[in-house]
Amino acid sequence: MLLSPGQAKRWNLTAEHTLALLQHPTGFVREAVLAYLTVASPRTLRELLPMMKNDPNHLVAHQVNQLLRTYNLEPN
Repeated sequence: MLLSPGQAKRWNLTAEHTLALLQHPTGFVREAVLAYLTVASPRTLRELLPMMKNDPNHLVAHQVNQLLRTYNLEPN
């Protein structure tokens, strides 16, 4: 399905789907979920960030550390 300019396709992700994707084995999926949460649920993101600071993917860990600084959250 092609969308014309000005149209948008909306996806409804449940909280359960979003949290499950944070455990996806592929780093870019976790990166995308973090980016999604910055817009969709910043409060939830702030709660999850400390748990993700030691992510095995260095790009995700870097993103988490940047977000921790953005939200003035000190990593434990």
